[in-house]
Amino acid sequence: MQNNVFLRLAQERYTTKHYNGQQIPREEFDTLLEILRLTPTSVNAQALHYFTATSQEARERLLPAFPEFNRDRITGASDVVVFTVPKTLTEAHLRRVLSAPRTG
Repeated sequence: MQNNVFLRLAQERYTTKHYNGQQIPREEFDTLLEILRLTPTSVNAQALHYFTATSQEARERLLPAFPEFNRDRITGASDVVVFTVPKTLTEAHLRRVLSAPRTG
């Protein structure tokens, strides 16, 4: 890989613990969501679902699902993306995925 861009990004990563509420430009946020949508998964199962909370009201509705110590992070962020996955993948789903025609 030229210039090891991904390696450098991984080495420079950090976890943001507090947010200032500054709005992420919509175009940038939409690009991030598209990257999530295109992210490969194990055997391309695509069992992930993403939900966005972009208004204060939506973020407040999420609060009961989070421990008390994380709630300030939810209300302080300009946008929240919730990742959901099923507890189990059915064999039927995996068979559909594995038998689907490959493109690209």
